[in-house]
Amino acid sequence: MLAALPGLRCQLAEAPSRVRECLLGWRLDLMPYWPQVLSFPMSCPVCKGTDRRQIGPGYFECTPQRAYETEGPGFQTPGAGPPVIVRYRECGTRFQEGSASSSAVCSCGTFAIGMCGDCGRPVCGDHSALVAGRRLCDDEIARISQERAAEEEQERAALALAGQQQREHQQALRNVVPDFLRAMNSSGNPGAIKVRGVDGSVRPKKTAWRAWSISVASVEHGNGDIGRWTREEELLLSTGGEWIVWLEPKLPNRKRLAFPAARPPDGTGSWAGNARRLGEIAEANGVTLSPASQAALRWDQQQTDDRISRLSSASRARSRGTPEGTVPN
Repeated sequence: MLAALPGLRCQLAEAPSRVRECLLGWRLDLMPYWPQVLSFPMSCPVCKGTDRRQIGPGYFECTPQRAYETEGPGFQTPGAGPPVIVRYRECGTRFQEGSASSSAVCSCGTFAIGMCGDCGRPVCGDHSALVAGRRLCDDEIARISQERAAEEEQERAALALAGQQQREHQQALRNVVPDFLRAMNSSGNPGAIKVRGVDGSVRPKKTAWRAWSISVASVEHGNGDIGRWTREEELLLSTGGEWIVWLEPKLPNRKRLAFPAARPPDGTGSWAGNARRLGEIAEANGVTLSPASQAALRWDQQQTDDRISRLSSASRARSRGTPEGTVPN
């Protein structure tokens, strides 16, 4: 194949005395065709690596990691550690391969390797980079970075504001309880029922409360050794602001047992559910809560409606076999 190239004047079959001349002839005659015969890039003159980054036409920077040895603690004091510490960093050697064939010059004076995709200025490898497949100059990259930073800052500010509003609404939901008690007490506690039980003192004694029923749940008790059973537990709020648990009796022909809860129900879901129930009780008995409590309840209702809407949309999308948020053809 080499003999078939234009300009090749010697053959392998020639006498050994002419091998040197033949080799010299190959080197001279094939000079214009080296890129076609061998496409290997020029290696770094320092580390001999071939990975590189183009800075300008025919001007490259070596990018492979290069080992650098430094004196370790064990070099002077045997046993204190390794005698030699090897660290790696990018070689960074710059070298010229061929001559610059571009007449365009970057603002730094280096021959350009391309044009900025936005402003059209000639740029070198030091003052440009590929962004989403397009070469951009440093000024455009800085502008894009500033725009992204501004967008991220706006997103963070919006998230912080939403979080602050969320916390304020949650606190407003918690404030529904004392507001409900004040409004109901001033109206004579309409709708409250009488509940008998024991107090939470060290020596429990029988007592009675007037309270409103908040929620009823079936709770499983017991374990594998003594068996399991399920009973209803009703949560009530007394007129004095105590949270009371009213238990269904485990054995028949026994009265229900009520006692103060160890602590009031916590968590956003519990507070939201309790606040909604208190709003319903007040409305059913013709008692008006404060505007702040009414606004908190409306916000909670809106949040609940939005959550149900999102769940319904996701369920319909799964039933149609289409990803959520897409519209089928």
